[in-house]
Amino acid sequence: MDLLFPSQDHDMEPLLPQSNRGELEILAFDLVRESAQLGVRLNEHSRNAIGNLLRYVNSYYTNLIEGHATLPADIERVYRADYSIDPQKRSLQLEAKAHVEVERGMRARLRSNKAGQPNIFSKEFLQGLHTRFFRHMPEAYRTIKIPGKSDHVVIPGEFRSWDVEVGIHAPPTHASVEAFLERFFTFYGSPALSPAQRIIAIPAAHHRLLWIHPFPDGNGRVARLFTEACLIHMKLDSFGIWSVFRGLARSADPSYKQLLAAADDKRQGSTDGRGPLSDQSLSHFCKFFMETALDQIKCIEGLLEVPGLLGRVSDFAERGVSAGNLPKATGPLLEKLIIHGRLKRGDALRILSPVERTARNHLSKLLDLELVAADGLTHRADIVWRIPTTAGHAYFPNIYPATDREETPLLERGEPSMVSYLRSLSDDSLNRVLEEILVDSLHGIDNEESVSGAIAMTNASGFDVDDVQFEIDDIDLFDDDQARMDFRFHMTGEHDWESDKMYSGHEIAGSATLVIEADEHTFLENVKAYRVEYPDENEGVSLELDGDDRDETSGMGNDSRI
Repeated sequence: MDLLFPSQDHDMEPLLPQSNRGELEILAFDLVRESAQLGVRLNEHSRNAIGNLLRYVNSYYTNLIEGHATLPADIERVYRADYSIDPQKRSLQLEAKAHVEVERGMRARLRSNKAGQPNIFSKEFLQGLHTRFFRHMPEAYRTIKIPGKSDHVVIPGEFRSWDVEVGIHAPPTHASVEAFLERFFTFYGSPALSPAQRIIAIPAAHHRLLWIHPFPDGNGRVARLFTEACLIHMKLDSFGIWSVFRGLARSADPSYKQLLAAADDKRQGSTDGRGPLSDQSLSHFCKFFMETALDQIKCIEGLLEVPGLLGRVSDFAERGVSAGNLPKATGPLLEKLIIHGRLKRGDALRILSPVERTARNHLSKLLDLELVAADGLTHRADIVWRIPTTAGHAYFPNIYPATDREETPLLERGEPSMVSYLRSLSDDSLNRVLEEILVDSLHGIDNEESVSGAIAMTNASGFDVDDVQFEIDDIDLFDDDQARMDFRFHMTGEHDWESDKMYSGHEIAGSATLVIEADEHTFLENVKAYRVEYPDENEGVSLELDGDDRDETSGMGNDSRI
């Protein structure tokens, strides 16, 4: 692939290092092998429990890179609306919460493989990450000081409109940001890259995105979220149970920031590649990044050795039983859940006690302590393993920061709000539960003004609201009082052959937002619908739900994609 271009965006070449290429390709192969092996070490439900816990841990370490230390337990407290009374600590809690929620949504969208999503290397994807993050940032962190100018309020998703200096690095002029991002997209998103090159491109793109510095603030956060997206896209993240940024935040010699800054260096002589920037320095950063990733995988791999993990969980349960805080059979129940992933509620009750009333009380206590969770909305839902931050340091030593390792008392949460319950679910369970809620909420959608108007323009005799099909686009669980879910839908009516209306088809497509309040009340907002029109009753239809062809003045129109 030609690495030299005559345009200004040539200034960030090389985009892939050529130095030490053989060593980098071996590291790429090792990363694929080790991440694949780690991903299958535990069953799906145990992986989900660990992934949920590590959301808080990952947020801690990515914020630590920014110089902000918000402990996992303090992040978890936010999800119980337990905010610090100290304004600065509260802002840090909200910042950490924003990272958790943006990562949660990004991971769910990427795993769904839905059509129509922007390429992860595109400026639209990067702007989306920035928008979602800054939309939830506390006001204190949305205002930045610009030397010689008045304070600037960061607008989510907006590129910088002035030139900046970052340490001794002078990023491209603000007027050229989009041209550099276009080059970034065409190179790193190219199908011409080999499998090994695509993996080496992850750390290379991480640096080059920071080198471009496209946003007035939040570039480091966007770069780390983007890099996480690359690992998910390449199926290297082992279902979210390891994070390279824990290693990068903990690295001492050589440090992440030192090698990152060194990769800004200009070319050092004729043996240092062919582009304006140092090929050797970029190679050193990529090597360090991949070695750190492998080290983190091996660290988690050691902690997931089943005998050791079961032993630590058993020890934790025994201490709780001895202190009178846990039911006697807590250890055996947790061990069964780790090994099997999930248990029927009746089986869990039988493990806890032969006396049904006692067993139910014990299970209720473990649910309140969030050591287990119900994998569904009904009282018959299966039981799965859960890891609160109060148990995380005991289950996974060396993963938690040192100051968070001391024994933390188990806290009974009581009956969680619907929003808290949704936050506690794994990605797969969350989508399944939200689909259950959405099915119930769609029964009256034909009465919504936009939908009923679109229906009136068809010649269908009726629409079966029990057969509405839908696709979830985005889930926002940031607000403590309500969850919001954007979705697209379509519904099919029965054709009225005796109608004197001109044939216009019998399908309605649209979009809406489902709002789920903490008390479980639900309602629809922003309902937009339009008629899908058939030019000929005998032709088939290829239905897309983005509504690009609708008549924007009426909210309805033709769908010409036949």
